[in-house]
Amino acid sequence: MKNTMIFLHGKGVPSKAPQYEIFKEVAAKENADYLIIDAPFPHRDGFRWHNYNREPGEKSLQEFKSSLLHIETEAEKIMRERGIGWSDIIWIGHSQGSDMAIMTALKHGAKKVIGMMPSWEPEMLEKYYAKAIQNSYLDFPIYWVEAENDTVLSKERKAGWKKLKVLGANVIHTISKGSGHDSYARTVLYYDTAQ
Repeated sequence: MKNTMIFLHGKGVPSKAPQYEIFKEVAAKENADYLIIDAPFPHRDGFRWHNYNREPGEKSLQEFKSSLLHIETEAEKIMRERGIGWSDIIWIGHSQGSDMAIMTALKHGAKKVIGMMPSWEPEMLEKYYAKAIQNSYLDFPIYWVEAENDTVLSKERKAGWKKLKVLGANVIHTISKGSGHDSYARTVLYYDTAQ
């Protein structure tokens, strides 16, 4: 039976967008079926998981929690259909989708997480992630792929992997040379060589 890989797209861009086709290559390398969960909140360019970077506060934190519940509900349907558990899932995400993939895995367990350009919010980490991580699963690898020339994310947001490491997560941090925030093909190639 093939592995199960669930993809969460980045903020504002629908999962069916052509640029995300490249992640099917990662699924093939992982011998996995490539499944998608879309974000639940509307955004000017598509959909979003939360809006904490632009509007920090309780409303965005509630969106984040609602998005987690949405992912959990959809993942549970997938697991029932496939007869698998949380520890059988390979999560892959881009940008804000990586944040959601990492948090879902920390909460429930996973086979592994591949985060392309995660955009963790330091304040949200302190308010929610750190508390959740205290009782979480930390034994699976989290591949945190940072784009070398990412002009979208702040220095603090790119450094979220360090906080995860301090909290005990198994983070494998790599930098995709010459790539930007949306350099999908280059990043996927780099992930492949970083294994």
